[in-house]
Order: sequence, then structure tokens, then C-alpha cells
Amino acid sequence: MSQTIPARIVIRRDTAAAWTAANPVLLSGEWGFETDTRKLKIGNGSSAWNALAYYSTGSGGATILTGSGAPSNGTGANGDVYIDTTAWNIYGPKASGAWGAATSLVGPAGATGATGATGATGPQGPTGATGATGAAGTNGTNGAAATVAVGTVTTGAAGSSASVTNAGTSSAAVFNFIIPRGDTGATGATGPQGPAGATGATGATGPAGPQGPTGATGP
Repeated sequence: MSQTIPARIVIRRDTAAAWTAANPVLLSGEWGFETDTRKLKIGNGSSAWNALAYYSTGSGGATILTGSGAPSNGTGANGDVYIDTTAWNIYGPKASGAWGAATSLVGPAGATGATGATGATGPQGPTGATGATGAAGTNGTNGAAATVAVGTVTTGAAGSSASVTNAGTSSAAVFNFIIPRGDTGATGATGPQGPAGATGATGATGPAGPQGPTGATGP
């Protein structure tokens, strides 16, 4: 699949004085443009700037012009070259007062470069707005009814704590109670005397007593 990558060509440029002071050696075919004189030099890979001649199409001293947008036929002279720095098209050399068709300075897109290293993790973004409340879910089925029953009731020792334990489950509870014995109550008052009982049956005849002494002789 083809891919188009936007590109822009920028020609090396500076003032004439800056070029003269730096006096660099341009690569073979590399352009150097003077922004104040509007003149151009093209490097040969060996000569320094000050030794290079300005670009010219002939004895007429033609120059390279630049501007934003396509040139009008009133711009420049025959033999001049014009560079549109907006669309990066080149026109010329101008002939018979006309510039002719433009030639694009933008070459074909290069091959896709290797994937760069993963950048550092950015800071955490702000908390997003609260989302809308979702729709209510459907009602669940009713569970089985719980049951509660009393299991055992045990009397605990006096002074102990009462307790309740569930011997069943959470849905079928069976409660066993331990209730401590209370303290011994005070002695009650003596009740009234009851009525006399009925005469009991005559007891059996006791054994004969011993013989008494002989009585005195009578007169």
C-alpha cells in the first residue's frame, strides 16, 4: 500500500555578510541563498563560499527569485528562475516574457523509518465526568420464607449468663436457650394451725399388769 508523506524543502539561506563571514564549503549541488541580495550559489563540494560564483544563466546576469505563490509574467527577466516558497515549485528559466509550467521541488516520499523507542509514560489525565446512571435491573425471584423454632430451654447455674444458640440454619433457625437459676427466696411466714384431727380407733388391749400385794386382814 502506497503512502504519501507531506514534505517541505528548505534551501540554506542567510544574508550575504553572514555567508561571507562563515565561508562554508557547500556540498556538490547544494544551494546557498542570500536573503538580502536574492542571489544564489551552488556548491561543488570543494570550493568555499567566497570562491564560488553566483548562479547565472548567461552573460545577462540572470538570478533566482523567490516569492509566495506563482510568479506573474511581469516578475523577473528572461533567463531568471523563480521559486514558489508556498507550494515549493520552481519556474523558468523565463523565456519570451513567460515563466512556463512549474516543476515541483518536493521529491517522492522516502521509505518509512524504523519505529522509534517508546516514550515515557505521560502524567495521568484528569478524572472523567460521571457517566449516566444505567437502567435498573430486573427483580430477582423471591427466596424461601425463613422459619424460627424454639429448641431446648435449659436452667443454668445461679449467677451465670443467659445465652441463645442457633442449632439450625440461617433460613431455618432453631434457638436453644440457657436461662440461669434465680437466687433462693426468703422463708415464708408460718401458716395457721390446722383443725383437730378425728379421734383415732381404740388401740389393742395391753398385757396384764403384775399381781398386786396381798391386802391387809380384815377385822
